[in-house]
Parts: sequence; structure tokens; C-alpha cells
Amino acid sequence: MPGRLERWLYRALRIDGLRFKLCRLRWRLRKHKLQFHPSMDKAVGEKTISHNLSAFDCNAVFGMARRMSLLLFPTAAVFKDRLNEVKVLVVGPRTEDDIFWARSLGMFNTIGLDLFSYSPLIQVGDIHDSGIPDRSYDAVLLGWMISYSSNPRRVVDECLRILKPGGLLGIGIESNSRQKI
Repeated sequence: MPGRLERWLYRALRIDGLRFKLCRLRWRLRKHKLQFHPSMDKAVGEKTISHNLSAFDCNAVFGMARRMSLLLFPTAAVFKDRLNEVKVLVVGPRTEDDIFWARSLGMFNTIGLDLFSYSPLIQVGDIHDSGIPDRSYDAVLLGWMISYSSNPRRVVDECLRILKPGGLLGIGIESNSRQKI
């Protein structure tokens, strides 16, 4: 568990503007360390990386309209009695924003997994075949990334494999289809 000062600093990152500025600064300072997964699964969409990197050009990637609140707040509520020890994996975070936000809510053992990374807080990997040991995480959060896979069943199976018994799988998706009522 982090020390008192570090916990206070993480709590300060609940403030969106502060967290976004810190994430933008860290991106600017670390983007030269950008690494990519060497061999992505065929189920990964062809333009996944180029699409996600393009969001850095206009800063749209920072915060993403707070949509991770739909996964982070329920996760924090489920594990409220042991937040500081729960292990959380955020899949497809692009930036450190989701990790810092989770930590600001008390989930200090949160890391990311993505096809690319500039950060020591985000491991480079592919959730189709992560190589993560069985039963490693209390929660796995798929933040709007499953639509980039042509094999979502395989993604879910991999998440279920790395979840501890009774773990939480959170899936964020969006639909752009228009229904007639």
C-alpha cells in the first residue's frame, strides 16, 4: 500500500483537469519510449493501433468524456472493503488516465495492458493471448476495446482465465446504431 503522501496525491487525481494535465505531460515526456506488441493476434482489428494513436493528436484520448466512470465506480463499490489490496487490470487504456483514476479511488494495485505503451504502468500485450498467469486479478476492465476484436469470445475467455474465482469482469461497449421506436 502506498504511503500517506502518495495516497493523498492519488486522491488529488480525482480532479479531472488535474489528472488530464498530468497524463498529457507524462505523454509528452515519455512518448519517445513508445513500444508496440511485436506480434498481434489476427483477431485484432487492422486499424486498431493507428486509430488509437490518432486520438493523441487532438488530446481526445485524455479523459474520454469520463466514460471509464461506468466501470471504475462500480468496481470500487464491489471491492469497497478491500480497495487497497484488490488487483485490477484495465485492458486497452491507451493512456495512464484510467490507471491514475482507479488509484485515486483507492485501487492502488491497478495496471494496464495494451497493444502499445509509453508507460511503466501499462504493460505491452494482447488480451487475446496475454500470457498472464491464471487467477491473477480480482477485476478485469475492458474499457471500450472489445469492438476492436474480431473474436470477442476469445477476449472474454482469456479474461475469465486470468480472473480470480468470484472476480469481476467489466465490459464497456458503445453502440452507434439507431433504433426506430
